[in-house]
Amino acid sequence: MFLFLDISRLRGLNELKKSSKLQLNNQKEQILYNFNSIKSDLLFLPELNEMLRYKRTKDPVDLALISKEFFEFSKSKQIYDQIRYIDEEGLEAVRVNYNNGNPVIVDKDQLQNKKDRYYFTETSKIKENSIYISPFDLNIENGKIETPLKPMIRFSTPVFSIDGEFKGIIIINYLAQQLLDTLKNASESELGKYSLVNSSSFWLFNYMKPELEWGFHFPEKANYNMKIINKNLWQEINSLPENQIITDSIIMTSLVIDPFVESNYMPVEKWILISQVFLEDSDILWKNILFNRLPLIFILLIFNAIMAFIISEIITQKKILTAKLEHSALHDSLTELPNRRFLWDRLNYTLEHTKRYDFTFAVLYIDLDGFKKVNDSLGHQSGDLLLKTCAERLTRNVRATDTVARVGGDEFVILVSRIETPENCKYIAEKILTALSTPIKINKNEVTIGASIGIALYNKEKNQSAEDLISMADSAMYRIKESGKNGYHFAS
Repeated sequence: MFLFLDISRLRGLNELKKSSKLQLNNQKEQILYNFNSIKSDLLFLPELNEMLRYKRTKDPVDLALISKEFFEFSKSKQIYDQIRYIDEEGLEAVRVNYNNGNPVIVDKDQLQNKKDRYYFTETSKIKENSIYISPFDLNIENGKIETPLKPMIRFSTPVFSIDGEFKGIIIINYLAQQLLDTLKNASESELGKYSLVNSSSFWLFNYMKPELEWGFHFPEKANYNMKIINKNLWQEINSLPENQIITDSIIMTSLVIDPFVESNYMPVEKWILISQVFLEDSDILWKNILFNRLPLIFILLIFNAIMAFIISEIITQKKILTAKLEHSALHDSLTELPNRRFLWDRLNYTLEHTKRYDFTFAVLYIDLDGFKKVNDSLGHQSGDLLLKTCAERLTRNVRATDTVARVGGDEFVILVSRIETPENCKYIAEKILTALSTPIKINKNEVTIGASIGIALYNKEKNQSAEDLISMADSAMYRIKESGKNGYHFAS
């Protein structure tokens, strides 16, 4: 009898440990997913057609149009307290306040100079398409903490002209209470009770003891941090990316989150997400097990534990297999670049997007010059290494918002998502030609190749399809092949 009780208890404890880790990872993935969505939103705003024109002309009409676009963006997203464009002098040129669901465009006479604010200074130092992310803190208005408390994270990116001249920054203030509400809801619906701690050991969220939150903002709470309250526990959970501490009464699982790692900027802080499962609330304490010690209960517990383990393993393996299949269906197995199907989806998406925003994009069809000679003389393995190197060079020489795909043996297509003038495409094509013509060392051999590039510009008035653009770029590429190779040509 006691052997079965012990087995049931150990099985239940293991399941709680595994479940706690799984739920904690789910919360981490949700946070990172939200951050990636915010980053995508932010990088989209500098590419607005009105913004591209205003950088070049400083036309007040375009500034008014930018305000309207920011207004609509704020209204549809509903998660940004402010969206601002701050010019190169630090002056707010556009500011839209969310205003608790009733967005407003702030009047010109109420716009402020933010030249000395840390986020303007830090963002002005970073490269184009990079993102600065502020620490997680409370919003401050007129030198005082806003009440009711408004948790905030600021995301900003620099704006440059086509010539590389700094033209200011775009900054969005994320209403981070939504992130904390997610943890609160999870604490109420799941067995684990969550808390979130910053890298200085202060609580950003504590479901069990909310009075400990935001200690770094209030002098009277300066000692409300884990390093002071429980130094040994802080050192243990801060020393490892993942940790799990089990006592007679609690399972404490911790996980380090670095939501800033992909921002192309030195991380400001890391967070530690903590889940506490109190065994008193579970069925694995001896007194709870003994209270329900009927043989049938023991059998059911064992059976459920086994079935839960089997189902968990099946689900895990299915998720892994599904992820692999989805990736292989959309990517080239050799270069890991998007394949023709992925490119077609992205191209059709871009075409649909032009119905909402008036912009131009381009398709570059690239065929390597001299690849067959290398493949025939050095062998297929060397040819594969050459294709991988070319894929890497192509990816390095376009923007993060562009798509590089492999569509054939030595043929690639680049979807340039937004351009202002055909000169942009010339610049990209020349960069690619220079990158590909640089000698490549394969094993002990050094080879040199070139590329023929056909360029097709999208013309909204002609109602071109994805097939039209690919065909036009392909034909333009063959014009270069016929006229001497290693160059580029625009489709008429």
